[in-house]
Amino acid sequence: MLGEEATGPLQVISADGHRFMDHPLGHVSILNLASIRDLEAKMGRPVDPLRFRGNVLVEGWPAWIENEWAGRDLMVGFARAKVYKPIVRCAATHVDPVTAERDMDVVKALFDNYGHMNLGIYVHVTDGGQIAVGDACTQPTMEPAQ
Repeated sequence: MLGEEATGPLQVISADGHRFMDHPLGHVSILNLASIRDLEAKMGRPVDPLRFRGNVLVEGWPAWIENEWAGRDLMVGFARAKVYKPIVRCAATHVDPVTAERDMDVVKALFDNYGHMNLGIYVHVTDGGQIAVGDACTQPTMEPAQ
């Protein structure tokens, strides 16, 4: 994108005390693909999930159910997490991830159709573990008291 202005070899630069993340506390973002499909239907056009920069994409949840889950425990693969809150979306979602063109007002579409600007949830990992494509993302079962 910088063209001739980018001179010299590419470098990785660190900044002490700074992490480039969507949330300052380093939460993981989970996107419900049913919610994205529902938004697509309301907008009448495809909405690429990459617009939302999710860490984990989930299939199989009812659309928008995740907005009700603040404080809920989840199993994500073999990791445990607690839902922090729904993700309030910004104008960055208006940019097509392939062309880098601003081509749709996602925030307005969310508000006009649902009365909120949320899509996805932030979770805090409480117990690390491996996750892989195809793993379940569910509420953990509680062991009966002995």
